[in-house]
Amino acid sequence: MALGADLRDYRLLWMGGIPADVTSTAFVFATPLIVLRMTDSAGVSGLVAGLLGLAVVVGRSPGGALADRYDRRHLLVASQLGQAVIFGVMAAVLFAGSTSVVLYAGLSMLVAFIASTNDAAEDAAITQVVPQERLEQSHGEYQGRNQAAQLAGPALGGVLLGVGPGWVCAVAAVACVVAMVCDLLIQADLSVEKSEEENFAQSVMAGFSYVGRESVLRDILGVQFFYNLAVAGLMFFMVIDLERAGVSAGVIGLLSGLLGAVGIAGAAIVPAVTKRLSFHQTQLFCVFLTVVSLATSAALSGHWAMAIPLALSILIGPSAGAAVFARISRSVPQERLGRVISVQALNAMGGSALSRPAVGWAYGGLGAVSGALPVAAAVISLGWAVAFWRNDDDPQYHRPPERD
Repeated sequence: MALGADLRDYRLLWMGGIPADVTSTAFVFATPLIVLRMTDSAGVSGLVAGLLGLAVVVGRSPGGALADRYDRRHLLVASQLGQAVIFGVMAAVLFAGSTSVVLYAGLSMLVAFIASTNDAAEDAAITQVVPQERLEQSHGEYQGRNQAAQLAGPALGGVLLGVGPGWVCAVAAVACVVAMVCDLLIQADLSVEKSEEENFAQSVMAGFSYVGRESVLRDILGVQFFYNLAVAGLMFFMVIDLERAGVSAGVIGLLSGLLGAVGIAGAAIVPAVTKRLSFHQTQLFCVFLTVVSLATSAALSGHWAMAIPLALSILIGPSAGAAVFARISRSVPQERLGRVISVQALNAMGGSALSRPAVGWAYGGLGAVSGALPVAAAVISLGWAVAFWRNDDDPQYHRPPERD
């Protein structure tokens, strides 16, 4: 049974975000193309796309601090309203025929910053509308939602851009209003009791310092960083290696899309994995299989079949992510949770982001041999997971959960 079927507030939170996620992905896809039309400059287009990603990263930590200071329901509503207004302004500007790239880029960065704040509040709010024993399943469903948005968003963005660039922002504005209405209907108390007096800057930094003091959190983030570096790196390696091998762009795109679909399937099997394995068993199982699958994929360099073993690591990835989210949510006090989850999200994004330039640079000098780089990152992740398993003295995370 889907988790939301018997949890009204969770259902509102999860379903309300579907149109917002899809249209946000469509907007991210369309933005460099819109800028390219405005300026006829690929360099400027790439710069704006990079600034958009930077705004997401910069907004995450302040978003986590806000989620630990204010009622998360109010924060969700305010952030969706803010996005709706900005998207509406952008739509009006584009419909009016404006070609000001400075205005478009500025508004795009602002909406991305606010969206990052919304993500921080939503991640923390999940733990207040879902029972502790079902956190893994909820996170798996969220990963499935995100994977589906990554598949549907670019297609929607392409269709809307074909009609007119203003429609990309107009539809995104409507989606944010839908999400806002769903958030308004949530009945659960999403307020947070602040346990300490800090100014906002101190509050933002407190998330990083808290993670730095807690050895368990450091181990979780260390395993995750190299895990994400490995998987994202091998996916990027596959794209450039197949391109150099003469495989058509259509086939490469099809393989990438199929891997995204595998990610959705992986989200669906999260309950089956996490209900049978302990936290450490889940980590070790997922990371070990990832080492094997990435090594096999790298060995098939230059052939489309390298996507087959890579799919295994994509399939089990959501289970590893769900186990991490649940462990953090159960270990960290609510008044710090928004900031700690934000640090964890930045850590995961950092591993994925670093993988592309690292693999690209290595491929330029080493060619297909550079496939060993993400495999090495997976081996480091496995070694760290083994050390974490041996050093963790909390027995509840070593034994499988009790089954009904």
